Amino acid sequence: MTNMYEYQGLEQRFCKDLSIWNGDVCFKVRFHRLFNLELQKDISVAHKLQLSDSSSSFRRRPRGGLEESQWNEMSQVIDNVVLSPINDRWRWTLNGNGFFSVSSVRKEIDKRVVAMSSSPTRWSTILPIKVNVFIWRMFLDKLPTRSNLSARGVDVPCVLCPVCDSEVESRNHLFFGCSLVSELHRLISRWWNIHIPLLIFFPGSLGLRTCVSRPCISWCWKPRFSLYGGMFGSLGMIVCSRW
Repeated sequence: MTNMYEYQGLEQRFCKDLSIWNGDVCFKVRFHRLFNLELQKDISVAHKLQLSDSSSSFRRRPRGGLEESQWNEMSQVIDNVVLSPINDRWRWTLNGNGFFSVSSVRKEIDKRVVAMSSSPTRWSTILPIKVNVFIWRMFLDKLPTRSNLSARGVDVPCVLCPVCDSEVESRNHLFFGCSLVSELHRLISRWWNIHIPLLIFFPGSLGLRTCVSRPCISWCWKPRFSLYGGMFGSLGMIVCSRW
């Protein structure tokens, strides 16, 4: 926004721009009865404040009632305005230095839009960001599984799991119940020569603590795993993490 308390006001219109009205509403809306009296509706802020009597540009003096009330309120505002010999310019007011920054916009959007959660997000610094985000979305059940897509009105030809073709492809089935899960556990255990306990997930709970409190394997497919001629498709990433 433009803060006219610091600039000379030659390019800002007194009646139609926000300027000295603190970015709330402009003069013609806030003082609509006085705006009807104003003859020079495009007068600049600087020229208006230079008048010895601000009502001299009105077609008549404000009378009692609402006109007088708005006149007194307007006078209190403009009496505190001191213009400086600096060219008018846009000034960012979400931070103290007056300069635009992406971080200030992000913080404002988060404050107004992002819903606050009672449970903290668990974030592992040793994992790539995309893996952290993937796991976070998984536990919020925000992945585009077939059941989620169907629930949001997306035309899905079949909601069954494309791997086992026996149950609906939900988050719980995809990561904890599909027959491929146990097979991957077996293959990875043999590959690494370690014992990996099966993941247990309790439906209805989204916290990471709902998994067994032992080393867990989280794996994501890029793209989503598929079957080609009875063989496993591209397994994009296998991540081992202790949560």
